[in-house]
Amino acid sequence: MTGYADASFLTSIYVIDRNSQVAAETLQSVSADIIVSEFAWTETINAIYQFCFRNAIRRSEADRASSTFAADIQAGIMFLRELPASTYLLSRSISSQWTPDFGTRTGDVIHLAACLELKCDALFSFDRRQRALAEKVSVKCLPHL
Repeated sequence: MTGYADASFLTSIYVIDRNSQVAAETLQSVSADIIVSEFAWTETINAIYQFCFRNAIRRSEADRASSTFAADIQAGIMFLRELPASTYLLSRSISSQWTPDFGTRTGDVIHLAACLELKCDALFSFDRRQRALAEKVSVKCLPHL
């Protein structure tokens, strides 16, 4: 199985939050190659450092989480993939068709389009709106919530 991981899922792997235990259990129980886009990597790093802004972790902890994430990509634990240009065309199509009904944010639509364009079997996400939209367009979502 190949799974596309969005920032909500990735952040929960590298910073302890309310979803961290479920994220870890999901990775242990599901045999999947985890695909990360440059966009997801960037959004995850930003999310990690937002924990500093909210005084939830120290800067040194965020630096360590960011470095660990990069090391996991370098080691092939997760697989970095470039997004094809067609991802953005699909994102615009999804937005015009579904955002009025689901209220999805731009990043969420890009993650869903990336999952589809990279031909992943599942979307790894904790974002409820994104998951609802993914299910509407027949994309399997993990973890099971």
